[in-house]
Amino acid sequence: MPSPSVNTPVSEARTAIDQDIEAHERSIQKLKARRNALAPILKLPPELLHRIFVLIKDDSERLSEQGRTHLPTNAALCALRTWNVVTHVCNRWRQIALNASSLWTEPPIDSKPWTLEMLKRSKTAGLILDLTSDTPSTNNSVIRHIKHIKTLKIHYESARELNILFMGLFDDAPQLENLSITVNVRHSYHPGYSHAARDRDLGGRFVLQPSTFRGTKSLRRLTLSGVDIKWDSALFQGLTHLSLRNLSAECKPSWKQLMDMLEQMPDLQALDLDRAFPAGTSTSTSPPLHLPHLNELAVYSVFTEVHSFFSRITFPRLKRLYMGCRSAESGSVDYASVITALSRSCRATDTLGVAAIRKLELHQRMAATYGFCIEGFSDLARPNRINSVESDLEFLFGPPMGDDPTLDAEDTHPDNKIVRDVFSRLSFVNVTDLSITAGIALNARVIADSFGRLPRLGTVRISSSTSREMIKALTVKDVDELVAKPDGVLFPALHTIVFEWVAFSPHAPYDPRVEELQDLLMQRCEYGAPIQHLRFNFCRFLKRTDIARFAEIVPDVHWDEQEIGFWSEDNSDTDTDDGSDPLNAFFGDIDLPFYEDGYASIW
Repeated sequence: MPSPSVNTPVSEARTAIDQDIEAHERSIQKLKARRNALAPILKLPPELLHRIFVLIKDDSERLSEQGRTHLPTNAALCALRTWNVVTHVCNRWRQIALNASSLWTEPPIDSKPWTLEMLKRSKTAGLILDLTSDTPSTNNSVIRHIKHIKTLKIHYESARELNILFMGLFDDAPQLENLSITVNVRHSYHPGYSHAARDRDLGGRFVLQPSTFRGTKSLRRLTLSGVDIKWDSALFQGLTHLSLRNLSAECKPSWKQLMDMLEQMPDLQALDLDRAFPAGTSTSTSPPLHLPHLNELAVYSVFTEVHSFFSRITFPRLKRLYMGCRSAESGSVDYASVITALSRSCRATDTLGVAAIRKLELHQRMAATYGFCIEGFSDLARPNRINSVESDLEFLFGPPMGDDPTLDAEDTHPDNKIVRDVFSRLSFVNVTDLSITAGIALNARVIADSFGRLPRLGTVRISSSTSREMIKALTVKDVDELVAKPDGVLFPALHTIVFEWVAFSPHAPYDPRVEELQDLLMQRCEYGAPIQHLRFNFCRFLKRTDIARFAEIVPDVHWDEQEIGFWSEDNSDTDTDDGSDPLNAFFGDIDLPFYEDGYASIW
């Protein structure tokens, strides 16, 4: 075996070569740096690069939010990994990014290492935090930075966990602008498992103590759900946005406490109150409280409490109004008085801004508390339940408990009373599009009285249960009783009828017949109010020959060319003419959209 000394000259030669390579690489790196220094993008000032990085970050977060199928915290981590590549382009970019504290204010809470690192990089910039009970260790670390928190959103499952989070939190929160705390109080209960028992098991109701958040001079938005609070809390002072939901019975205020609290918010712009009213209907001798800057309002409770609330406040014309009322006991629900009180609360000539509404949609929501929904839209873009267009007006009504003695023989169904009460008191004169979807039960008289005189109504969308009654309302055949009036035909501007999920069955009592629609089209032509456009989407028991008959009367007929609902020997599983819901033919056991809350929040 050769001695090590034999290879020494070779080793030294290799070492020398390696050193030369390193020297050349350093020279090449310097040349590349000099070359890159001549690139136009490196002439951009740090301030402009910082702005570009912010845009990249915002765009990454937006795309991650739109396409996410995971939790919000995971979405934050995904967005961070997307835009963080700018810190690895070159040393200059990295230093600019690391020194820009505003880039590091939204840490991904589910990644504790990243969160702790971003807390260092953010320095004293206002933090934006979204905390859930899934990450208690990280939450305890970030909540200690309360002095630098700008937006704090907390969603916990129990009061016990939330009390642990706030334990020892006594520092002021001078930068806090937006505070949202939600304790999940919506759970399925097994029989005999009361709300009180659940509260006891989870540590009782959470009460936000006055000492928890102090020095909140910048606070403008406060959202509390499943959280009790003292009504003289300093958190209410100077708010522009307030949302209170799911208060316990013990926390509900008196009317004086509620009005005194609202009086502390002269600049209030958005108010959302759900079951946050005193019980009872005591009258007020004080003049109504005027909220001069209010433009968004959401109110949900039993109709007596909603009525009492609207009798105590006034406001200017609203940009957005959501209202839900329901019955608390057996008997009738006086929807008309609620609408009247609501109208009187608005000081604007155009009550509630209904003149801006261009589209109306009546539908049922799958929620236990509120079912019947009336939505109004100023934007003609049709609402889409996946990427929904936000409504400007929304009325939700719960069904009466027990029999309603105010229903006459023609109404028979509560939906008729709701529509009569609402549309006899609010005039939607600029509505051009009306949609009545599955689950709504209206008779022809109510349809004609409520919508027949709208001067600009050009499009009617019909589905399922109301289809036959709508055809009766549109048909000009009983001049004295139903449709025609001395001053002309009802629905005078109507030019388009859209049928969706309608079964044209000759045997089911609530389904329209092809002959009835044909008579409608011919008679409107005779009375000078012809239909110009006819649409059929997913309609059963329609044949090509039927469409051909309609095309002889209407210039523009569109059909999806699906002959469905007919039985054939070749396919015994095909739907039979049983009058069943046509949705089942397409969706089977697929769940239809379910609104968890049953109603919306205004922000």
